[in-house]
Amino acid sequence: MSPSRHRRGWRRRPLRYLTGRAVQARRGTFFPWGTFVVNLTACTVLGFRSAGAATAALPCPRPSST
Repeated sequence: MSPSRHRRGWRRRPLRYLTGRAVQARRGTFFPWGTFVVNLTACTVLGFRSAGAATAALPCPRPSST
């Protein structure tokens, strides 16, 4: 992992922790809902980012000259 990527994580860690704690406090069950919500949100964001990057990397189709 590059050092610059490692340094950028300091912004996300507290947000991830506080979001997990807030969700868990509202639910109050033994199932770790906070972890579940944070992971599901991260997977969704990464999926959209990956799809956007894959779409941007595709070549633009040329119109056919008929």
